Amino acid sequence: MKPDSAATPRAADRPKARRRRQLWAVLALLAALVIGFATLYAVQQREVVEREALARVGLYARVLEDQTSRSFSSAAQILRSLAARGTVRRAETDANTADRLLDQQLAGQPYLRSLAILDETGRVLVSTNDADIGN
Repeated sequence: MKPDSAATPRAADRPKARRRRQLWAVLALLAALVIGFATLYAVQQREVVEREALARVGLYARVLEDQTSRSFSSAAQILRSLAARGTVRRAETDANTADRLLDQQLAGQPYLRSLAILDETGRVLVSTNDADIGN
């Protein structure tokens, strides 16, 4: 009867081994699902962050464009105003008066670094930045 008693434990071990393999297979499948969902979530979050960053950059670009347009418009208005006063014509003969008028105009415009009046050749006649004069 020994051969029968030896066969009995092996036969009893087979369902346990099969269940153990099934358990490992289910755990491996569950781990793969968790990793897959985590990866999907990370990819979706990355896309959301990219979309938000692009929207923010677009907003900054519009703000910069608006500020630049206003700066150029304001500078053009200042130069038209100076031209209407005759400051441009006076710059060649009375540089001190033209320089004083440029300084007065620049004082109210914090977004402008300097103002200058140039001649036909592009040489700076009068400027609020003394280093530019004559260049």
